[in-house]
Amino acid sequence: MNLRVQNYLKNEREFDAGAMKEWLGRWTGGAMASVEALVDRDAGKFCVGDSPGFADAFLVPQVFGALRFGIDLSKQPRIVEIVERCNALEPFIRAHPQNQPDAVAA
Repeated sequence: MNLRVQNYLKNEREFDAGAMKEWLGRWTGGAMASVEALVDRDAGKFCVGDSPGFADAFLVPQVFGALRFGIDLSKQPRIVEIVERCNALEPFIRAHPQNQPDAVAA
C-alpha cells in the first residue's frame, strides 16, 4: 500500500485500476491472512494478550489501508475484532488519520 510501490505499479508497470486492485488483494490480502493465523494463535483481546501493544499499533494502520483499498477482510474476523477494539481506545482515536491536523475533510 506504500505510495512509492503504487506509483511504480501505475507509472512503470502501467497497472490500471483493476490490476492494482488484484495486486493489492493478492499481496496485502495474503499478508492479512498470515496475520490472522498469528492472532488466532497468540491473541487475547488484542494481538498478543489482553492489553494493547506494539503489534496492535502496527496492525491498525495496515487494516486502515487495506479497507481504503477495498481489501476483503471477511476471512479475518479476529483481526477485525482486534482493530475495532483498538479503535475504541483514546490513543488510537487520536492517532487516526482523520484526526490529524493535515487531514482532508471527507
